[in-house]
Amino acid sequence: MFVYLIKNIMKNYIVGLFSILLTLNVSAQDDETSNFRFGILGLGSVDWLVPDNDKKFTSGGVGLGYGWGLQTEFKLNAKTSLRTGISMMTSSGSLNYADNNISFDSACYVLNVDEEFVEWDDAFDQNNDLSAGNQMYLLKSRSMKMSYVNIPLALKMKTNEIGYLTWFAEFGANFGFNTKTRTNDICDYVDYDPVTSEFSLTSAPGGLSSDVTKENLNLDRGTQPVKTGILIGIGGEFNFSGSTSLFFAGHFNYDISNAITTEKREDFLRTRNIYSDNFENVGAKSTFRNIRLTVGIIF
Repeated sequence: MFVYLIKNIMKNYIVGLFSILLTLNVSAQDDETSNFRFGILGLGSVDWLVPDNDKKFTSGGVGLGYGWGLQTEFKLNAKTSLRTGISMMTSSGSLNYADNNISFDSACYVLNVDEEFVEWDDAFDQNNDLSAGNQMYLLKSRSMKMSYVNIPLALKMKTNEIGYLTWFAEFGANFGFNTKTRTNDICDYVDYDPVTSEFSLTSAPGGLSSDVTKENLNLDRGTQPVKTGILIGIGGEFNFSGSTSLFFAGHFNYDISNAITTEKREDFLRTRNIYSDNFENVGAKSTFRNIRLTVGIIF
């Protein structure tokens, strides 16, 4: 329901932004000193996830991100502007849930025959055994692709024009709204004995190796719908004519909010408490970091 609401808000935001751009473009076409500028851009990034509990989880390395968007600038004075806009961005990140220390108190989850995540409380029958068609897995590592609608808000400070180039620095915040998350998991098949509460690795159906990759699993409910972060960057503008310029920039984005669902709201991942034999929610709180390159044209 929340994701549906966010998508509607974003749709209205995009329509409104396009309307503003068209209106202001008509009124500012012949005014090279306009207080408003807009442009289009392409994005590429190197992303990684940083787990909060680095004694239990580790980062799985870097991933590549990409996207496109619209940029708007509102001039505050001759050297300073307020930059915002909207972009569609896919970010990638990986986590190791059992890094070089596989144990059966690591994270487990259950998939049904359609390879959809099953809520833990619905995965078992009245005899505390796995329901027909369900299979338990021990999660070893997870590689996620998360799609976001991003809205930046940054202060842009420029130098005087040097030749055809103007250099600038930026500092501000970025707000991301998650629209889609898919994951590729490396895991093991697990047999669970409800009588003894014992786990054991088992071969896949047909006698294949227990180690298996589950691809393109829907993890929309396993991530946070909104994230926030701090951005800092530098770049330059190469002037073509009038107010039209090619711009390029590099930014470091430091997210301050969790990208993964909270422990309390985790419906799928469980770990076994070795002292009580009870299953407990897994909270793999992690935040994104990325280095982002942007190229675009601003009018």
